[in-house]
Amino acid sequence: MGGRKQRPVLIVLTAVFILIISVGLASATIVGSKHDMSFLNSGANFSSTNEDEVCIFCHTPHGGISQDSSGNRVPLWNRSISQNETGFTPYSSPTLNATLGQPTGITLLCLSCHDGVSTLNTLINYGRFNPIVMDGGFDQIGDVWIGPGNPPGYPGANVGEGAAKNLANDHPVSFVFDAALISADAGGGPAKLQLPISSDPIKLFNNRLECATCHDPHEEGALAAGTFPFLRKSNQASGMCLTCHIK
Repeated sequence: MGGRKQRPVLIVLTAVFILIISVGLASATIVGSKHDMSFLNSGANFSSTNEDEVCIFCHTPHGGISQDSSGNRVPLWNRSISQNETGFTPYSSPTLNATLGQPTGITLLCLSCHDGVSTLNTLINYGRFNPIVMDGGFDQIGDVWIGPGNPPGYPGANVGEGAAKNLANDHPVSFVFDAALISADAGGGPAKLQLPISSDPIKLFNNRLECATCHDPHEEGALAAGTFPFLRKSNQASGMCLTCHIK
């Protein structure tokens, strides 16, 4: 009698466990993506010949960077961001109402790889290998891509193609996106703005638009059509652009 009473509970718990595993496997798609730089990823031109850890290229559980110089929180970052806090050429336009300065917050994390000058194997904390040897299409000293420009086979991987740390021809980042900006933009310009709705996958960080507003570095685009590479939502029919821009 007691066993029969417990069986439904066991079945339910088993089903929940399977569901959790399934959801985790469906969403954790950095393994095998272009952000998986371990040697286990045969599909990445810059995969390491000796490092089998996937997360170590960006994160470390101990002694990582927890915030930038402006106090913006960062997730145990395993790469230096101090070299990327100044020296960028920002976007400019006569129709831009946002106030732009140097990149901040989570955008600095992206630029610690994508600025065109940072080496991919320079970390704060290493695993078993220091240096981590990188493969394919890189410089001859340490076989590491140092930029400027783009790694072979990865067009657009570094911002400011042809000029390091140049954001002049890229979407503006690290600016406050709030009701005041929308009000200032309402008077004209190429596109009027609206705040992303709370249920939308597009995100703001400390009320700022950052690289990660539109990009999810852990999801290359396997879960939804039109989200490759690393887009938070499909841009089919410019759906992602129209989240913020009213045309």
